[in-house]
Amino acid sequence: MSACPHCQAAVPGDARFCPACGREVVPAATCTGCGRGLDPGTRFCPGCGTPVAQSAATSSPATAAAQPAQERRLISAIFLDLVNSTALGEHLDGEVLTDLMAAYFAALRAEIEAAGGRVEKFIGDAVVGVFGLPRAHEDDAARALRAAVAIRQRLPELNAELTAQFGVAVQVHTGINTGEVVVAEVSSAEELGMVTGDVLNVAARLEASSAPGQIVVSARTVAAVRGFEFRPLGPLSLKGRAEPVASFELLREDPDATVSGLPDGAAMVGRETELALLQSVYERTAATHRGHLVTVLGEMGMGKTRLVTELVRWARALHDGPQILQGHFLSYGVGGSRRGLADLLRARAGIVDDTAAATAERIRVSVAAMSGDDEATGANRQAALLARSAGLADAADLSAEPPERVHDQTVAAWAWFARTLGAQRPAIVVLDDAQWADDAVLDVLERALVPDDSAVVVVVAARDELLQRRPAWAAGRTDAVHLTLTPLDAAESARLLGLLVPAETPDAATLTVLVEHCDGNPFFLEELIRHLAAAGQIRHDESGWTVAPGAASELADLPDSIEEAIEARLDRLSHEERRALQYAAVVGRVFWDGPVAEVLAGLPGTPDSAASVLDRLERQGLIAAHPGSAFVGEREYAFRHTLAHDVAYRTLPQHDRGPAHEQVAAWLERRDPDGGHDDVLAAHHLAAYRSARQDTRTPADKLEQLRAGRRASGRRGRRPGGLTPDRLSPRSSSPPGRS
Repeated sequence: MSACPHCQAAVPGDARFCPACGREVVPAATCTGCGRGLDPGTRFCPGCGTPVAQSAATSSPATAAAQPAQERRLISAIFLDLVNSTALGEHLDGEVLTDLMAAYFAALRAEIEAAGGRVEKFIGDAVVGVFGLPRAHEDDAARALRAAVAIRQRLPELNAELTAQFGVAVQVHTGINTGEVVVAEVSSAEELGMVTGDVLNVAARLEASSAPGQIVVSARTVAAVRGFEFRPLGPLSLKGRAEPVASFELLREDPDATVSGLPDGAAMVGRETELALLQSVYERTAATHRGHLVTVLGEMGMGKTRLVTELVRWARALHDGPQILQGHFLSYGVGGSRRGLADLLRARAGIVDDTAAATAERIRVSVAAMSGDDEATGANRQAALLARSAGLADAADLSAEPPERVHDQTVAAWAWFARTLGAQRPAIVVLDDAQWADDAVLDVLERALVPDDSAVVVVVAARDELLQRRPAWAAGRTDAVHLTLTPLDAAESARLLGLLVPAETPDAATLTVLVEHCDGNPFFLEELIRHLAAAGQIRHDESGWTVAPGAASELADLPDSIEEAIEARLDRLSHEERRALQYAAVVGRVFWDGPVAEVLAGLPGTPDSAASVLDRLERQGLIAAHPGSAFVGEREYAFRHTLAHDVAYRTLPQHDRGPAHEQVAAWLERRDPDGGHDDVLAAHHLAAYRSARQDTRTPADKLEQLRAGRRASGRRGRRPGGLTPDRLSPRSSSPPGRS
């Protein structure tokens, strides 16, 4: 229990609203694994088991108040409005209408939150939901679309209830848009209505243009997602917008939907050795009937899913090939952390879509068939344990038993499941995104699914966070194999680029920039190419592929899909780490601890030293220390990824960038009085001037900043160590379209 900050009443840890005063409650902290609110002193998240940093779990109102006042964030917004609400108000009594709207609002809130969003505000009978706050996810735009589809699918059930209770049914207009907002205290959920701006305005206009039941989506949202089917609606003239806005109708979620303008099925590049190893593990398992646990680790976008997909494709082509079961864990929604196990049971029992009772019965029949005894009481209990652990049944009779006993029996039930599965025929079990699995499920994956005497290969694909939660994952097991996918080298990236864009006469400068920007991440490379294709810089027609000269200039504006992914990574940092990274980005992709420490020292709420924070960022793989330094006595670092530098910089508001650039410029002037870095100094002065145009500084201050930049750029000097402005300063202090 915690205390409501408004009335001090006791509030349950999971509550979002105070039961005494009804105002929204700020959790003491949120879990970095699942976003659940945590009570003070919590050491492990009760929702998913993720360890909680004590600094986060014991954060105080004073610490929260010291956080940055504002930050730039990429979000997706959904705007839903009731059709013909005026007529409802005219024909229904006020109390009846209030009850009806309460049921309507509750249903929409439930679907938005189930998809990982939050209701930002209610405006009359309209509902505004946001995805990307208080934490970003790599698929926030997709989550907004899934919420819209879920609401549309929920309406028949809701209308049956409303018709029975009130004699009316409802319909909904829906609009979705993606874009940047400036928000205050993104780690706080205390105040509703903190998100404003053009993103919501356009979402509202798209909603107003939609027909009842129709979901209208902006082009920017469409560009940020995959796996959905859309129908172009053409440019819409929206109220308040000078130019027409391209719009699309969302038809359905479709995992097989192709990306317009890009070739399908490009060959996998740079993972041939890893694929051969997976194939040999299966062949050994099939020959010896001894199982193996293979863990495929790597950062987001490194190709883990693609690798296991290629393994499945190869296995399905084998003569007398294996059984194949696949599961995928989710970071949101009811049962998302157990979804992978549920997928296995559904596939084995042939369940597509059914009620909870029918699902439980199908699992019971499937387990009984596996055991060979339809009447076996033991098989019924096995089925109950399996279904309950996968979130597919309540199994109330197990709730009264000691939790430790149920947990141990559940692990044993899954071991029986795997042993029986492999005894019938060799099997490959693939479980993707296992970093989202809860601890009870991870126990099953690590201890149960690979019995020694069964021909089962379990392939667990996960991000590196899995080892942060389980440092001893699969330690000591002789049947365990670990694969870590590293970035593609420049040659491999160029080869993948050539397969994705097989242009006969490519623009060499653009291709070089693409390879440099992706930093060996296949997903980033594909998204950068999609971005250029959407901008018309990469084209395909009957004559072949063409890359427009100078297309690289479009890359100053990052694809939202990449920004979502990197913001999600940055949101897993502590407040001090995130702030240090933002101000390091002001210095440049190459930076030193001195100016970062000076900037941080002038900010409230940064108790840790800059050196300790930078050490933590290095251990987390976001920055790397250089063996030497351009400045004696200063430790030199570089961002490991160009795009991570760009996103960290973009999240800093304009009015914070300017003073930070000024401090960096002052540091450079003190450390380099001879003018050896005048071009870099000029870049910081000019960046401060550009930022000053967006704030309230006096014209005299802005003029002095511009003059300082011109003075520095007018001097000539050497650059020790081969340093250049491009290495030291942001590629764009005011990115086009993002400032």
